[in-house]
This record gives sequence, structure tokens and C-alpha cells, in this order.
Amino acid sequence: MTTPDTRSQRARITRVLALAALLSDCTLFTPAQYQVEPLPYSYGCARRACPDSDQVELTYLGVSGFMIAYRGHVLLTSPMFSNPPASDVRPARSYPFWRAPTIRPDTQLIERLLPAAANSASMIIVGHSHYDHVLDLPYIATHRATSAVIYGTPTMRHILMGDPRLRAGGGARVREISANNLASATRVGTWYYDRDSAFRIMALAANHAPTFRALGVTVTFAKGSLDKDLDALPRTAEEWRLGETYTYLIDVLRPRSDQPVFRIYFQDAPNTAPKGFPPPRAATGRAVDLAILCLPTSRNVRPAAPDSLLTVLAPRYVVASHWESFFRQQIYPLMLNPESHMTAFIHSLHTKLPPTSRWVIPSPRTVLRFDTGASRM
Repeated sequence: MTTPDTRSQRARITRVLALAALLSDCTLFTPAQYQVEPLPYSYGCARRACPDSDQVELTYLGVSGFMIAYRGHVLLTSPMFSNPPASDVRPARSYPFWRAPTIRPDTQLIERLLPAAANSASMIIVGHSHYDHVLDLPYIATHRATSAVIYGTPTMRHILMGDPRLRAGGGARVREISANNLASATRVGTWYYDRDSAFRIMALAANHAPTFRALGVTVTFAKGSLDKDLDALPRTAEEWRLGETYTYLIDVLRPRSDQPVFRIYFQDAPNTAPKGFPPPRAATGRAVDLAILCLPTSRNVRPAAPDSLLTVLAPRYVVASHWESFFRQQIYPLMLNPESHMTAFIHSLHTKLPPTSRWVIPSPRTVLRFDTGASRM
């Protein structure tokens, strides 16, 4: 006789096996054999068309990492280069006879791939605290971008307090954004400024799409949050807990003013509508110029993402991120993330964006330039 407890146990086993299969070494990665950059290297603003001082320069670092530069000021979004192999990041329960492997930042790879300009970053923002967004951050914040202030979720702060260098001085360089300061589709949140007032950010309450969905079963990797500081940084991939999930509005500010000259919407996980939606333009004073959208697992959201988000944002530009396999380091040929439903995502771009909008799915280390003079007010 099958009891409810038996069915529940079978369901849990099914979820574990499904996720283990997804993350196993046997997963087939589709090579990136076609052109994923449909627009020129100088995207949005030809160098001769606008002087350097009027450009917002965006460098894709890989995964959900970006370097945003304007007039010598720099902001980073969760830079990640180490990319441990799938065999090292499976859930702990998929290692029945030995301990899950320890994962660490590949410091040589970080030094090789992180641009020198990142050293001057004044702000680093993080949307959630999975290992593929935060693993490299303690090293980068203490060896490269040594004066940057890190903004993110409460769980992110609790995790990063496990690094004694970031914990020093009361952890002043790591700032959590509390629920009281979040924005939503109906509420304006708090603006946070970098030290030079070159950028400001507003965090939006969001959620994280399931890592796996099939036959009514959904699994989210390393789900859960933390409510106290760690004594040491996590050892295994699964110990980097998801925590809360934020998206962000990033305003690039006119020098010596509170006036944004370019607005960026940044997302590092697909969200279920209306989670992750910004307040109306009338409430924040400006439309979104550029939307940075996370591509993988977007089809795991119901209704499918990013259809409704694109309709709400109506951005002039879209840059897709996290599309490439983060189980392979950038020194190897790029391959698609197995959960990057590229055709469906591009269909959304074609059907939901305004006809005048432009989009790109860049390779890591691609530099994109945008003319602030053409931005909407």
C-alpha cells in the first residue's frame, strides 16, 4: 500500500535525482556554434559619434558580472570567473560515499580576466547569493576593488561576514538592503549612492526561477536564507544559500547633480511577474534605457519570462547575460548553459520589445557603449 509519506519520499527522491542529472558530468552542453552578437562591437554608440565623456561603457564579465563605467567611475555587478565544473557543485546528497567537494575562487583566473579598471569600483551590487554570483566576491573586494562598498541581501551579508577581512571594522563595506527599503511594482524604495554620487541604486523585491522544472516538479538549488553571520566562508557550492532575491535600478548620474543621464535595469535571476518589476516611471522620474536580463531558466517561470517584464520596461536596449555555461571557465570555448532556452528568449525579444529597441547577447569581455545624449527623459 502506498501511503502519503511514501509518495512524499518518492517525490523527494525524484527531485534529487532530477537535479543531480541536470548538474552531472554527463550533461550535454550545446556548443555556441552560431553568432550570438547580432550587433557591432561598439553597440549603441559608435566611438566617433559621441565623445568618451558622454558614453556609458558596459563590459560583460561573464555569468551575471558587468562593469559599468562613466566618466572614470565604475560600478560592478557580482563578478564571477572561477566557474567550478559541474562535478564539484552538485547537491551534497548526490555524493553518497564521500563529502561534497570544496570550491574556492581561482585567483589566477580572476587576475587574468578582471579588467584593471575594476580596481577603482566604488560599488558592487549582488542580486542573490548563490555561489555563481558570490564565490569570487571576497577575493575581488579585498584584493582588487578594495574600496568598493558591496550592496545586497541580508543572506549575502551573513555569508560575506565569514571572510575576516570583510568582517573587520564591523563589516562596514558590506551593506544589506532590508525589506523596508525595497521597491516593488507599486512602491518606491530607497536610493543608495556611491561615494562619488556617480551612481545610485534602488533594489526591487524579486524571486528566483526554479533551477529545474519537469512534470510538475520544481527544484531550486541551494534554497534557503541565513539569519546570522557565518564564522567562515562556505565550503561547498550548496552552502552558498540562495537567500533573498533582488533586482535593481541603476542610475548613472550627471556630474554634481541628482539627475540620471542613463537608467539600467539589472536582473541576475528570472522572476515571476510582477516580482522584480520597478515602480511606474512617473514615480521614479525616468524610463529604463537598458535592461540587463538573465537568460537561463527563464522558461521555468509561469507565465514564461521575460514577456511581461519586457512589456513593462519597454527598454531601448536589452543585454542578455548568464547565457553561457558557468561550469566552464572562459579560457575554454564557450558553450550554452543547458538551461538557456535561447530560441524562446529571442522570440520574446522580437515579439515584446518596441520596434525601435535593440538587443544583444554578448560574449564575455565584449564592451558595449551607449550615448547618454540620446537617452529618454
